[in-house]
Amino acid sequence: MRLYFFLILLALTTASCDKDRIFDRNIDFEKQEWKEKTRLIFKFKVKDNSVPYNLIYNIRYTNTYPYYNLYIGYILKDSAGKEIKKNSPQNMDLFNSTTGKPSGNGLGDLFESNILGIPAYAFPYKGTFTFEVKQYMRKDPIEGIASFGLKVEKADQK
Repeated sequence: MRLYFFLILLALTTASCDKDRIFDRNIDFEKQEWKEKTRLIFKFKVKDNSVPYNLIYNIRYTNTYPYYNLYIGYILKDSAGKEIKKNSPQNMDLFNSTTGKPSGNGLGDLFESNILGIPAYAFPYKGTFTFEVKQYMRKDPIEGIASFGLKVEKADQK
């Protein structure tokens, strides 16, 4: 019951209008397991390439996740399928390695972390881009990951 309340509250919070956000999507995992062969694919349009964008990971995980961190790899491709940026593995901490406390916010046994994956990225041109993500953990599947998402929003230009 708490999980559903949290998800409804989260949906209402993220549904609010944000003029700087051009993309926001989460992919849920069946049985809260992310299989090694599963590639997550996010497609989005960049209409203004004169400003940099932050690509932010939205990770929902449970307290049963067996590690303190998560390794992923990504490939960013343009509309022709040409690879324009790649990184693997990329590390992110989901729990404090000393205390075991979750890094994100949560309710009950479900937590959510927003982690800056690519800061202030300048897209080379306008168009449709594809962002592919794959997990790079030693165990297959990894358990305790409820969903993984991507947000693309204009970087703060202060």
